[in-house]
Amino acid sequence: MHAFLASLGYDRWVLDALLIVPLVGAVLVGLRPAAEAKRLALAVTLVEFALSAGLWWAFEASATMQFVVSRPWIPGWGVTYRLGVDGISLFLVLLTTLTMPLAVLSSWNYITERLRPYYALLLVLTTGMLGVFVALDLFVFYVFWEIMLIPMYFIIGVWGGGRRLYAAIKFFLYTFLGSLLMFVAILTIYVVVGRATGQYSFAYEHLLRNIGYVRPWAFWLFGAFALAFAIKVPMFPFHTWLPDAHVEAPTAGSVILAGILLKMGTYGFLRFALPFFPEVALHPTVATVVVTLAVVGIVYGALVAMVQPDFKKLIAYSSVAHLGFVMLGIWALTLQSVQGALLVMINHGISTGALFFLAAVASGAITFWPGHPASPASGGPRFSVEAAVPPRPAPVLGVEWRRHRASEEQRGPPLERDSSACQQIAAPLSVKLTRGSAGVQSTCRVGEQTSRAVPAAATRKASAEGRCLSRCEERAVRLHVEPRRAPTRMARDRSPDRAAAASPPRDATGRRASSRRLRARRDGAPSRPQFPSSASA
Repeated sequence: MHAFLASLGYDRWVLDALLIVPLVGAVLVGLRPAAEAKRLALAVTLVEFALSAGLWWAFEASATMQFVVSRPWIPGWGVTYRLGVDGISLFLVLLTTLTMPLAVLSSWNYITERLRPYYALLLVLTTGMLGVFVALDLFVFYVFWEIMLIPMYFIIGVWGGGRRLYAAIKFFLYTFLGSLLMFVAILTIYVVVGRATGQYSFAYEHLLRNIGYVRPWAFWLFGAFALAFAIKVPMFPFHTWLPDAHVEAPTAGSVILAGILLKMGTYGFLRFALPFFPEVALHPTVATVVVTLAVVGIVYGALVAMVQPDFKKLIAYSSVAHLGFVMLGIWALTLQSVQGALLVMINHGISTGALFFLAAVASGAITFWPGHPASPASGGPRFSVEAAVPPRPAPVLGVEWRRHRASEEQRGPPLERDSSACQQIAAPLSVKLTRGSAGVQSTCRVGEQTSRAVPAAATRKASAEGRCLSRCEERAVRLHVEPRRAPTRMARDRSPDRAAAASPPRDATGRRASSRRLRARRDGAPSRPQFPSSASA
């Protein structure tokens, strides 16, 4: 295989092809009919994976950069289009090209609107992620870093869940603010090294050889790089954007976030922060702070994940703990620890992506045929995984969730446990709890139409009452209750209990008894005052 790839000149064009093919595919997806968008996107990602697979056979175990491509881009600024792969980036490139076809397949039946922009953004995102892992020019690296941010923002903000705008804006602000600080640090290194050497260049090797000139500002520059990468990892306490982004993103977005984007933070530490500023990274204070935050993230992420009722949020907090182990391995700064950190990065990308696929299958977001009853196109559920979790789930890693630690007979129905929250829903819409042999039934009824969870658009009524009921159902399903349409006024009046409760008491003559007569009858006094007659007078 190595000889065959060498005969094709594989090492001269493979990296260019990996970056150009997704962009060409995105343009074709935008030009072709919407019905062909997902098939074309799948074909492009499969071609991308086939092209990258040759890296495994063509790569030679050495400490040098391989498959290097170098062309001048902006000569006046010293910007060079320079790409290369070493042992660190090789596995991350293969992980990216393997994940993208699976991400397209996970959206096959779930994404039913705006197909062309969705799949075009996925392909542009592929180029951005691969460019981050193979760039050997800091300006080119920053360009790909920002290209990666924009498609993910739109994927979460347009095709996400109910709080998608909040999650997308939070993700964008966290990542973009860290990126700006990193860009300021890159420009500072570029200017200082350029003035000292007389050669202004963003090339990675040139800056690494002359990084000693920025020693007076090393702590500040390291802090800028470290903050940008710590947000992307994410490390505690910069992790708060991750659970929201994971929960609200579509399945493909969650898989890409966990499998690839989080690895960019740890890759940045290995590629830029540690080689550029080794003295700062080995400083006792800096090492103590990083290791402490990593340990806190491990413990905090594990404890919070144990009590999460939402499966996607559970995976998100577990990722905070897993990446904490990666940071510990990196900061141990031994050959075995760094190799172990790389191995955990790859393992986490595969296992966490698979967990998000399982979560999507459990909630009905991923179906195996278009007519599946749980398919969103067939009126199936499009809510969080919490609504699909049974009342008593199986123990996770031997630790049962805290909210399910008591038996059903002891804890009572959910409506009694959380009466304050449930009554607010139950009061206007007659929310009622039903319990079946398989657990709590959470079906919703609008008129005569019934569906598994939130009614489909065809069964919803256009009236204000129907819209209000739809909003209530989304909240009621999370509490495992059954929203039912309130009876009409005529039906309430015809009810025997209603009539008996509404009719006022009557006296012996059949007339309605007034409150004065009722009080008098209760006290034993006559119902009206007795005046002496004229005869007795």
